[in-house]
Amino acid sequence: MKKNKLIEACKRNKFSFLAFGASAFVMVIVYYCFNVIPFGDYTVLRMDLYHQYGPLFAELYDRITQGESLVYSWTSGLGSNFLGNFSNYLASPTAIFMLLLGHKNMPEAISLMILFKAAFASAFFSYYL
Repeated sequence: MKKNKLIEACKRNKFSFLAFGASAFVMVIVYYCFNVIPFGDYTVLRMDLYHQYGPLFAELYDRITQGESLVYSWTSGLGSNFLGNFSNYLASPTAIFMLLLGHKNMPEAISLMILFKAAFASAFFSYYL
Protein backbone atom coordinates (compact mmCIF):
# COMPACT_ATOMS: atom_id res chain seq x y z
CA MET A 1 0.00 0.00 0.00
CA LYS A 2 2.82 2.45 0.88
CA LYS A 3 4.66 1.59 -2.31
CA ASN A 4 1.60 2.52 -4.38
CA LYS A 5 1.34 5.88 -2.59
CA LEU A 6 5.02 6.57 -3.26
CA ILE A 7 4.66 5.71 -6.95
CA GLU A 8 1.53 7.86 -7.19
CA ALA A 9 3.32 10.81 -5.52
CA CYS A 10 6.22 10.45 -7.96
CA LYS A 11 3.83 10.43 -10.91
CA ARG A 12 2.04 13.55 -9.64
CA ASN A 13 5.36 15.39 -9.24
CA LYS A 14 7.11 14.13 -12.36
CA PHE A 15 7.56 17.65 -13.72
CA SER A 16 9.26 18.76 -10.52
CA PHE A 17 11.70 15.86 -10.76
CA LEU A 18 12.22 16.64 -14.43
CA ALA A 19 12.90 20.31 -13.63
CA PHE A 20 15.39 19.29 -10.92
CA GLY A 21 17.24 16.94 -13.27
CA ALA A 22 17.22 19.34 -16.21
CA SER A 23 18.54 22.22 -14.13
CA ALA A 24 21.25 20.07 -12.56
CA PHE A 25 22.20 18.76 -16.02
CA VAL A 26 22.45 22.29 -17.43
CA MET A 27 24.62 23.39 -14.50
CA VAL A 28 26.94 20.40 -15.04
CA ILE A 29 27.20 21.27 -18.74
CA VAL A 30 27.99 24.91 -17.88
CA TYR A 31 30.63 23.80 -15.37
CA TYR A 32 32.13 21.51 -18.00
CA CYS A 33 32.11 24.09 -20.81
CA PHE A 34 33.76 26.76 -18.65
CA ASN A 35 36.28 24.35 -17.03
CA VAL A 36 34.86 25.00 -13.58
CA ILE A 37 35.81 22.71 -10.70
CA PRO A 38 35.46 19.64 -10.76
CA PHE A 39 36.01 19.62 -14.56
CA GLY A 40 38.85 22.14 -14.67
CA ASP A 41 40.94 24.58 -12.71
CA TYR A 42 38.53 27.52 -12.61
CA THR A 43 36.28 28.17 -9.66
CA VAL A 44 32.93 29.85 -9.17
CA LEU A 45 34.46 31.98 -6.43
CA ARG A 46 34.36 35.52 -7.79
CA MET A 47 33.85 38.86 -6.05
CA ASP A 48 31.50 38.33 -3.08
CA LEU A 49 31.80 34.55 -3.26
CA TYR A 50 35.57 34.83 -2.95
CA HIS A 51 35.82 37.66 -0.42
CA GLN A 52 32.72 37.06 1.68
CA TYR A 53 31.03 33.68 1.31
CA GLY A 54 34.18 31.59 0.98
CA PRO A 55 35.74 32.84 4.23
CA LEU A 56 32.38 32.67 6.02
CA PHE A 57 31.86 29.05 4.99
CA ALA A 58 35.45 28.24 5.96
CA GLU A 59 34.89 29.83 9.37
CA LEU A 60 31.61 27.95 9.79
CA TYR A 61 33.38 24.69 8.97
CA ASP A 62 36.08 25.44 11.54
CA ARG A 63 33.51 26.38 14.17
CA ILE A 64 31.46 23.23 13.67
CA THR A 65 34.42 20.83 13.52
CA GLN A 66 36.17 22.42 16.51
CA GLY A 67 32.99 22.78 18.56
CA GLU A 68 33.20 26.56 18.83
CA SER A 69 30.28 28.92 19.39
CA LEU A 70 28.11 30.05 16.49
CA VAL A 71 27.08 33.18 18.40
CA TYR A 72 30.15 35.46 18.39
CA SER A 73 33.32 35.70 16.32
CA TRP A 74 36.63 37.34 17.19
CA THR A 75 38.06 36.95 13.66
CA SER A 76 37.00 40.37 12.36
CA GLY A 77 38.15 43.58 14.05
CA LEU A 78 37.28 43.59 17.74
CA GLY A 79 34.71 40.87 17.18
CA SER A 80 31.25 40.67 15.71
CA ASN A 81 28.01 38.78 15.83
CA PHE A 82 28.49 35.49 13.97
CA LEU A 83 24.89 34.39 14.47
CA GLY A 84 23.73 37.18 12.15
CA ASN A 85 26.15 36.02 9.44
CA PHE A 86 25.02 32.44 9.95
CA SER A 87 21.35 33.36 9.70
CA ASN A 88 21.77 35.61 6.69
CA TYR A 89 24.43 33.85 4.60
CA LEU A 90 25.18 30.33 5.80
CA ALA A 91 21.98 28.66 7.02
CA SER A 92 21.14 26.50 4.03
CA PRO A 93 20.42 22.78 3.80
CA THR A 94 23.00 22.60 1.01
CA ALA A 95 25.73 23.60 3.48
CA ILE A 96 26.03 19.89 4.27
CA PHE A 97 28.34 19.66 1.23
CA MET A 98 30.75 22.00 3.02
CA LEU A 99 30.82 19.64 5.99
CA LEU A 100 31.21 16.56 3.80
CA LEU A 101 33.99 17.90 1.57
CA GLY A 102 35.98 19.74 4.23
CA HIS A 103 38.01 22.90 4.49
CA LYS A 104 40.46 21.99 1.72
CA ASN A 105 37.70 21.45 -0.84
CA MET A 106 35.68 24.59 -0.15
CA PRO A 107 35.51 25.69 -3.86
CA GLU A 108 34.14 22.26 -4.81
CA ALA A 109 31.62 22.39 -1.96
CA ILE A 110 30.43 25.85 -2.98
CA SER A 111 30.12 24.71 -6.62
CA LEU A 112 27.96 21.79 -5.48
CA MET A 113 25.89 24.07 -3.27
CA ILE A 114 25.18 26.40 -6.21
CA LEU A 115 24.31 23.47 -8.47
CA PHE A 116 21.87 21.99 -5.96
CA LYS A 117 20.35 25.36 -5.07
CA ALA A 118 19.60 25.98 -8.75
CA ALA A 119 18.16 22.48 -9.15
CA PHE A 120 15.99 22.76 -6.04
CA ALA A 121 14.82 26.25 -7.07
CA SER A 122 13.64 24.99 -10.45
CA ALA A 123 12.00 21.91 -8.90
CA PHE A 124 10.07 23.91 -6.34
CA PHE A 125 9.12 26.55 -8.92
CA SER A 126 7.72 23.78 -11.11
CA TYR A 127 5.87 22.30 -8.16
CA TYR A 128 4.23 25.60 -7.23
CA LEU A 129 3.28 26.36 -10.82
